[in-house]
Amino acid sequence: MKTQKLKGEIIGNGMTLTEFADEVGISRPTFYRKIKDGSFTIDEAIKMAEKLNLSDHDILYIFFAK
Repeated sequence: MKTQKLKGEIIGNGMTLTEFADEVGISRPTFYRKIKDGSFTIDEAIKMAEKLNLSDHDILYIFFAK
């Protein structure tokens, strides 16, 4: 998972990580843990991608690249 790219997309959309976590329905501590270890579920990744209006390319790069 490319956490820096995800963080950049969140900030680029004018939100803090905490605000974004609230937007997607993940508690702040859980969101920060998941961003650190890349353990988002597919459903969470889809929800985040929709909120950030990510392209298919960005989705693959952020969530599935090694």
